[in-house]
Amino acid sequence: VTEVTDGACADQPVHGWQADRRLAIASTFKFYVLAELIHQIERGQATWRERYQIQDEYRSMPSGDLAYAPTGTRVTLPAIAAAMIGESDNTATDHLIARLGRTNVEAAFARAGHAAPQINMPLLLTRELFAIKMRQPERWMTAYVGASDEVQRVMLADEIDPMRLDPYGDWGNWDGPTQIDGIEWFASADEVCDVVAGLYAKSRQPELAP
Repeated sequence: VTEVTDGACADQPVHGWQADRRLAIASTFKFYVLAELIHQIERGQATWRERYQIQDEYRSMPSGDLAYAPTGTRVTLPAIAAAMIGESDNTATDHLIARLGRTNVEAAFARAGHAAPQINMPLLLTRELFAIKMRQPERWMTAYVGASDEVQRVMLADEIDPMRLDPYGDWGNWDGPTQIDGIEWFASADEVCDVVAGLYAKSRQPELAP
């Protein structure tokens, strides 16, 4: 619990408990994806007028209605971003990461004040996290967690990305918390405060308000 002034979180919070401890943050990582979109809008690398096609390779599991959108459906970037944040739409998230570039979103963590961005590299798409926990055995997940970033990227590209998910289907082997210390997205409460405060400050600029 903290005050936000001039787009920054106060040095001394009103109240906190282990606020510097990095834990799995699940869909909260989508704030960093949004931060990269704003960065690219500012730099002219993306525009609010763009439409992006729904592709099967980025179709994820619910939540979110875009999981059920027909292939080829064209959706504006503001609509994708709004679905990602407003509904925690996972398919929207993965399409936005694809449009912005995975390594660019990885870089957004540091720009937003994350002090250890490397722990989120390689950045998982939501569909990759689902595919791993729904379909891969424990030994595969253990090997993935212990591998270097370079090897992890190869494992994702060769073994996970070819999988196609069925949002109408079941959840496979995933029936509870699984590898949440290694296969997730990570930040502290302090770091989350920084990215949210930064986004709020950007929203005060008319050209970024959408």
